[in-house]
Amino acid sequence: MTYWINGTYREKADSVIALADRGFALGDGLFETLLVRGGEPVFLSEHLARLKKSADFMAIPVAHDETAIHKAIRKLADGAEGDLAARITLSRGVGPRGILPPKSAVAKPVMTIALSPAPPARRASVSCILSSIRRNEGSPAARMKTLSYIDNILARQEAEQAGAGEAIMLNNQGLVTCASVGNIFIVTGENRLLTPNTDCGVLPGIVRRKIIDLARENGIEAETGYVQDNDYQGRPIFITNSLTGMAPAHILGEPPSGRVEVIARLKSLYAAAVAADLKQRKGG
Repeated sequence: MTYWINGTYREKADSVIALADRGFALGDGLFETLLVRGGEPVFLSEHLARLKKSADFMAIPVAHDETAIHKAIRKLADGAEGDLAARITLSRGVGPRGILPPKSAVAKPVMTIALSPAPPARRASVSCILSSIRRNEGSPAARMKTLSYIDNILARQEAEQAGAGEAIMLNNQGLVTCASVGNIFIVTGENRLLTPNTDCGVLPGIVRRKIIDLARENGIEAETGYVQDNDYQGRPIFITNSLTGMAPAHILGEPPSGRVEVIARLKSLYAAAVAADLKQRKGG
């Protein structure tokens, strides 16, 4: 397997991270995961814009532009079959002992790109539990994809131990935020959706934004708001993320909703948006 590290291509055996790297030692960094289809990254511009916004907030320089990253993903994907998952990781780089980062003048961030087979699309409804792990809505990290993902890991472990495929996470006020690896939408009416506000401690997901926009452009009401932990009970729900797109979900112990027309319609609209982005990236 070949990796891209700060502009150079290296084989797995030659890919080494320093023990003093702050991403490795402290989780001081960011990442993006995106779908690669037919050798092309899906919604790359949106992912990199989110990465850059978070990196600016954390004062981590981003030395590589979209053109370089696009070229790297294309090369890494060359010859591969099927959908792929691209993981872009940005670490602040090596620093002295302690939590304060090095001064920007001496900081040498590390960006890596690695590809792996994408998980298959979820066709069956995924069962969910309500996790005991809470997200901190007051932390900026709740709205960034940082390298410290321990809350999400613990929530997913809790789900697995309960025999479920996903975990729904609340914040410290008891409001619904997201799943361990995706945003949550609730179907509240024939043509009406509800998804938690980002100020609840929600990552502003790329697919989340696409679904909201597609819904509103096509006569479907898409509301962002404050969701209580009983608002989704007995209602169709779905989870969005960049690799699986839209996945139907249900609460463990409750029956899946079956076909829901508004979800089926949004799936078609989202598939068309993915195809349009790929066509544009390939140059028409």
